[in-house]
Amino acid sequence: DGTKIAFVATVDDQREIFVMNSDGSARKRLTHDIGDDLHPHWSTDGRIFFNSARATPDRDADWSDQWHEIFSMRADGSDIVQHTNCQSVCTFPSPSPDGRMIAYRKVIDTPGVDWDQSPIEKNSEIFIANLDGSEVRNITNDPAFDGWPIWAPDSQSVIFASNRDGQPYAAQTYFVDLATHDVTALTAGPWSHAQPTPSSDGSVIYTFRFLEGENFEFGHIARIDIQK
Repeated sequence: DGTKIAFVATVDDQREIFVMNSDGSARKRLTHDIGDDLHPHWSTDGRIFFNSARATPDRDADWSDQWHEIFSMRADGSDIVQHTNCQSVCTFPSPSPDGRMIAYRKVIDTPGVDWDQSPIEKNSEIFIANLDGSEVRNITNDPAFDGWPIWAPDSQSVIFASNRDGQPYAAQTYFVDLATHDVTALTAGPWSHAQPTPSSDGSVIYTFRFLEGENFEFGHIARIDIQK
């Protein structure tokens, strides 16, 4: 409803989730777990979806070997619910506007392509599932690094970013229709477009537009008008 902001801050070397009013007042810490709590996204009914390592059996394991699962909680931090059983790295949850499903990034044990386009043993894909974690489906199926999923307002498609165009250290924004499985590119290089966010009517998508190399990154927020 535009009255509050959910965000992450580092406290004692741990990333935790906070909320505050949209004017910056009334800051409140919601999570207090020793595992990282990241990527909060609001649902239309006012819950906050996030990923957390709190379910991992070995908190001392390397970050990439911990179990990062998808959780949600009320806006006051109560009633925490686990939605996935990935036993892997599952991050950046996005609840569908109709309240039926979630989209998230998952790291799987198949050969993939790293951010710099080098081959790696694991792959980053976009999955969707029902809120209870059932009917899990990989909707990207590409060796490229696919991430930052967000639902379109109609809950019939997912917008995401991927480096599948082959350019090192860069991603473009794509749109996948869940009925047809068609993937459409919404942006093109040489600038990278990541972390897409659609407007409430789906006519505009905002992205982080940037250039990146091994030792630098700079960019800004860009607007993409979508033709109907």
